[in-house]
Amino acid sequence: MLIVSLVIAVTLGCRKAIEVQDHSHGHHGGHMLKLSEIAEFELEFTVDERRKRMVVYVQEVGTHEPYALPTEKLIARINVGDKTYESTFEADPRPNDPPGSASRFFLSLEALPQQFLGSNEFNLKLYFTIDGKDMYAMLSHRDDHRHNYQHD
Repeated sequence: MLIVSLVIAVTLGCRKAIEVQDHSHGHHGGHMLKLSEIAEFELEFTVDERRKRMVVYVQEVGTHEPYALPTEKLIARINVGDKTYESTFEADPRPNDPPGSASRFFLSLEALPQQFLGSNEFNLKLYFTIDGKDMYAMLSHRDDHRHNYQHD
């Protein structure tokens, strides 16, 4: 529960209005992030308590098949209350991802400041560039329900 609370404490700033899909769960039991642009892929945020990390899965819209992005990182801004933390989700390519691309990204929970670990609410914003186009994804989360994360 402490790790899940930590993940909730991460919020990212937003440069443009993004509709957030609260409590929308994806293929891995995580939360779906709303993208700033219409795309062929979607992002799902989960917490891997066993490996002590937050994971973002990228998957093809409608099929849940892995969708490799041609980037090595997703920049993250996490807000908990009046505190902001910036970090990076690093690429964790799956076996079939093309070289230089990834359909899975992670951020170690140990990399987050201690004050974020006990929070029950957070906002997360991820931003990245694909083919010269800046994209953003956002999630606002309250820990008011159970999670059933499934990882691969």
